[in-house]
Amino acid sequence: MTTAACWRPLLRTLTAAVSAAAVLGGAFALAGWTIGSDVLKSLVPGLVAMNPATAVLFVLAGSSLWLLRVECPAPAGARTGAALAALVAFGGTWQLMSDLCGWSIRFDGLLFAPSLGGNRMAPNTALHFLLTGSGLLLVDRSTRRGLPPAQVSALLMLAGSALALVGYLFGAQPLYGVPSFIPMALNTAALFALLAVGLLAARPGRGVMVLLTASGAGGLMVRRLVPVALILPPILGGLQLAGQQAGLYGTEFGTSLFVAASMAVFLAAIWWTGRAIDQADRARQRAEEELRQAHDALERRVQERTAELLTANSELDQKNRENEMFVYSVSHDLRSPLVNLQGFSRELELACRDLRELISGLECSPALRAQATPLIDENIGEAIRFIQSGVLRLSGIIDSLLRLSRAGRVEYRMEHLEVSDIVSRVIESLSLTISDGGVQVQVRELPPAYGDASAVEQVFANLIGNALKYLDPGRPGEIEIGAATPDGQGQSAYYVRDNGLGIDSVYHAKIFQAFQRVHPEAAPGDGMGLAIVRRVVERHGGHVRVESTAGAGSTFFVALPGPPARNATPRDSLSRDLERQEQFVWQPNR
Repeated sequence: MTTAACWRPLLRTLTAAVSAAAVLGGAFALAGWTIGSDVLKSLVPGLVAMNPATAVLFVLAGSSLWLLRVECPAPAGARTGAALAALVAFGGTWQLMSDLCGWSIRFDGLLFAPSLGGNRMAPNTALHFLLTGSGLLLVDRSTRRGLPPAQVSALLMLAGSALALVGYLFGAQPLYGVPSFIPMALNTAALFALLAVGLLAARPGRGVMVLLTASGAGGLMVRRLVPVALILPPILGGLQLAGQQAGLYGTEFGTSLFVAASMAVFLAAIWWTGRAIDQADRARQRAEEELRQAHDALERRVQERTAELLTANSELDQKNRENEMFVYSVSHDLRSPLVNLQGFSRELELACRDLRELISGLECSPALRAQATPLIDENIGEAIRFIQSGVLRLSGIIDSLLRLSRAGRVEYRMEHLEVSDIVSRVIESLSLTISDGGVQVQVRELPPAYGDASAVEQVFANLIGNALKYLDPGRPGEIEIGAATPDGQGQSAYYVRDNGLGIDSVYHAKIFQAFQRVHPEAAPGDGMGLAIVRRVVERHGGHVRVESTAGAGSTFFVALPGPPARNATPRDSLSRDLERQEQFVWQPNR
């Protein structure tokens, strides 16, 4: 949190207090004119009383500041505050023009005319109201150079009211009055000073307030020295004047005493401020050193961890390559014995046929023929069929292993993919199965991806094919393919949902392993499809998972890399808008 943000609650409270003080000060003066109380009209009996029109303008100015005290006020409050500010500026302008042009209808004579006597609104008071109203109207405006006009008005008001207050303190009427006119009242000068402070505090993040609320050395110095400069000189000057008036010393000694005291006070204030800045700077340096040390330690840890990960990845990559080469080598080496087994089983089958014909042509006893025929047709024949079935099964396993190995070794051609087109091709290739099974397939809008077209098509072919294989025969089949919410940035996510047999949660992790099947009785297969899906998706830098319940269908989620930004097209951005779920539905021929 910045220092300006830390100061904002305090300054907002200060602005509210100033607003209330201006309203109450004006109200007290009006009450004083109503009941004839000199204390309420002038604070100090015998001094100039606040004009009733001045009191009304203070009530309006305080109300306007109250409504505009926060940045971005409510529209109704902003409009009302601006209207009140305009009335304040109008009243000050009217009074100034009356003084300059000698108008007979004066703003300061509108209220309590019979009781006013010679009480008028001073020209400097009218000018301050013009500045006040202008500052409130422009409180949220800035020039091209970033200078807020409202703060310029506030600073001018603060300077004028401070002169008037100093003039009252030392009895110097030229500082608070204009020749030939009634001087500015003491309570009027005090309320103008408060309004100036409130107007500055209303927007702490602009203009001169930026430095005043800054967190650096400049802000600290300003906050320490400005109060000293504003408060101590009047106090020292008042003490000097009081000593002279009491006859304790003459003018020369009093002036010298004032200068010496001022020097001492300002030197003490400078030392106090410098010490605070030095302490803050030392604390900052310690924090920076600790931060550098922590950064270095973290960087070393990151480098060590990166080296460990690189080593682990290298070892894992080497093991994967060794496993893939092992699978490829074993699969290749098993192919030759299988071919021999298949050939010899065929030879045995032909030999049994010849032997059967030979026995049938021999003249032998019926008992011998009855004993030999079952041996050839049943025992030996059945053994040959078992051998051939095993050979075919083992050949299918070897083919699956080769496909899995190839999925990890093939070089991918990465490109922009329209996944909707890929899914359409897959469904078209399965159209006969879909129609024969009476399955309804819904394909929703799918975002594009970045990958190898053949490999991604293999992923969706396996997922959609499995959904068709393991539908529940007890209810009409439904399959839905759509876009899911990606887990990370730069990804495109998809789902394939069915209402089939479902998978118990204990098998969710196992089904992505090779040769793992949950419903072998439902459809033929080798249990390699989902293992290949996982291998392909992970090689793309994505991931695959399943959500399923036995008897309630399954949903497979696939995350793939999204297309690079430089390849994005208007159509890509539209396809990502999942709220516009444009879809096409495959309606089977029933």
